[in-house]
Amino acid sequence: MVEWWTKAHELLVQQKIRKDLLAMVVQESDAMLRGLQLLFDHLYEHSIPLLIFSAGIGDILEEVIRQAGVFHPNVKVFSNYMDFDESVEERKQSYLDSYDIVLLKDETLEVPNAIMLYLTGNN
Repeated sequence: MVEWWTKAHELLVQQKIRKDLLAMVVQESDAMLRGLQLLFDHLYEHSIPLLIFSAGIGDILEEVIRQAGVFHPNVKVFSNYMDFDESVEERKQSYLDSYDIVLLKDETLEVPNAIMLYLTGNN
């Protein structure tokens, strides 16, 4: 999995995708999420947070949601993001400042499993 992701990332970097063109690319594509209007709007109206965990590219997913008109303040996307011109260290630091636990380069699931076992009393 790590090897596949690394190769895919290298190919994306070679394409020199520009952030300023991302909205246009999404608009011209047929990318869409079916049935999200009711779900996203209803959760927003009732102040229910919507956390989206995606192994895809967060920049594209966020743009699809934005263009659908449902990227409400209660929506948070956790995903892989393209670097563009932003510093990876700046993005990493914002996560480190915002969350109690941030896993970096850890495919083991040992930490999430330990937390789950602790919270459910199965430690």
